[in-house]
Amino acid sequence: MIRSIVVAPDGRTVACGGRDSQLRLWDVKTGAVRILAGHPILIMGVAFSPDERRLASASADNTVRLWDLASGESRILRGHTGPVTAVVFSADGKRIISSSEDGTVRVWPDDLPDDPVALRAWIEAATSDR
Repeated sequence: MIRSIVVAPDGRTVACGGRDSQLRLWDVKTGAVRILAGHPILIMGVAFSPDERRLASASADNTVRLWDLASGESRILRGHTGPVTAVVFSADGKRIISSSEDGTVRVWPDDLPDDPVALRAWIEAATSDR
């Protein structure tokens, strides 16, 4: 079951998420499907960044994920204590705003590097258990 669906600003890609915990991105012209996996349970919301380089997903796992669409890598944003019900980008694309069943709204910076090598280093540093 699909829970959330969004069309990219340029209209060429549709993204959706739902009960199977996977994000699906459809190329509107070709019908090709790309799958992004990371959340372990229900995806409740998806949003494209204004520049269409990133996607944010909200999940019942109490997290938001920020996806780099070029690499398929994601960063987990933790802070909510209940299922995250919605996610949007600010108009300038520099912040992600999420709401949760815990009664909070959180504002997250979108500070992922643009360069692929720098992005990989950032993700490794952010996800290391050191």
